[in-house]
Amino acid sequence: MSAGVPVDVLARVGCVLAEGPIWDADRAVVLWTDIYAGQVWECALDGEPRVVAEHHESIGAIALAATGELLGFTPTGLWRLDGQPALLVVNPEAEPGLRANDGKPDPAGRFVGGTMGFPRPVPGAGTLWSFDAGEVRPLLRGVTISNGLAWSADGATMYYVDTPTQQVRAFAYDVATGGLGDGRVFAEVDRADGEPDGITIDAEGGVWVALWGGAKLHRYGADGALTAVVPTPVDYPTCPVFVGPALDRMVVTSATEAYPAGWAPVGAGDVYVCEPGVAGVMADRVDLVQPGL
Repeated sequence: MSAGVPVDVLARVGCVLAEGPIWDADRAVVLWTDIYAGQVWECALDGEPRVVAEHHESIGAIALAATGELLGFTPTGLWRLDGQPALLVVNPEAEPGLRANDGKPDPAGRFVGGTMGFPRPVPGAGTLWSFDAGEVRPLLRGVTISNGLAWSADGATMYYVDTPTQQVRAFAYDVATGGLGDGRVFAEVDRADGEPDGITIDAEGGVWVALWGGAKLHRYGADGALTAVVPTPVDYPTCPVFVGPALDRMVVTSATEAYPAGWAPVGAGDVYVCEPGVAGVMADRVDLVQPGL
């Protein structure tokens, strides 16, 4: 079951762990983080990639503020990265043995992001956090590799990946309060197909999952059934995002991290683009209603 979608190179960057791509529609650029390097890259769909922000910590995920500023999720919390860098919301449980991983704005403008063990994953050491201007609270405890996040069009369902479970789970979500309800298995990935990593959602309610070590993307329909498989030119795709004026193209980041130090095949850690045959939805932005944002 293959979508037969050609996947082309967007940016030859060779990142160690390129992750969390986002589309900035105002400037028509894709941005992503190279986590361990503490760098944010950007690239127009017809342009050259460049580093636009660097931070003294690793950057697990990035997001745009409602007012356009670039934000980064790091081990110590949520930072403004452009202009004069500032720590906007503190992670109350920051410690050297944890790092930030994937995160995204929810439909109400909170930032939701998870932590994991560092330098190696530790079973159950991570937490999925909700960051708001006046409150930071745990949504899920005991996760191992807190990873992909997406919300349904009505905001009532949050899709979430804790990679070692081999599952995409669907949780009831209260947009008004940011509260998390009961969860269920939405889709289960056979380990032979790779490990579920970053996710995104399309305009039909389908959930796209990058499969770490599987050299492919899976699309699951709104009912959780596998509907498409898109092979990637690299073994370790990390996260997809819809881009372009019509949100009808998809960018996929990748990594060299899993290979021996100093060696990786050509193309690993680069960023790719394709036309998946379905459009996406515009990402939410962080709105903390906080001085300086």
